[in-house]
Amino acid sequence: LTGLTFGFYYPYFRTKMRKYWFSNSYYGDTPFRYTGQGKEIMGSYLLALPLTLLTLGLYWFWFTAKLDRYDWEHTTFPDLRFTSTVTGGAIMGLQISNLLLLLFTFGLAFPWVIIRLLNFRFNHLVLSGRIEYEQIEQDLKAAQATGEGAADYMDMDFAFLDFGIF
Repeated sequence: LTGLTFGFYYPYFRTKMRKYWFSNSYYGDTPFRYTGQGKEIMGSYLLALPLTLLTLGLYWFWFTAKLDRYDWEHTTFPDLRFTSTVTGGAIMGLQISNLLLLLFTFGLAFPWVIIRLLNFRFNHLVLSGRIEYEQIEQDLKAAQATGEGAADYMDMDFAFLDFGIF
């Protein structure tokens, strides 16, 4: 649908994709929740399109940071809230330095680029609230391999699409 609508379905697709991923993610038997909606980010997306063209792509870093903050603010775990402190400038610095690392090492720095990405993401993520570890249990009978397989597959997508490497 994103292609058929010339990209205008993207905010809805993105939030539906995130909702699916987070709704099928568990810590023990306790699920995460995602409450984001495409209509809430549509205005920002419509503004980002011309600004990205006018700035020769530079504004997309700031739009990506806004999406990351939005996603984490709409992600919950029973009594735990998430907040992202990422900025467009920080993402731009990370991406440019990662790209230079890969170019000058002919790709040999790829493992370091992944570690830099993960450190960046975790350094900009703030958790508030408490986790009641005593109430979280793992029911091995209820576990499904589909979620793990999808997570493994999508992990590569996260690295490339979510302001990680390029």
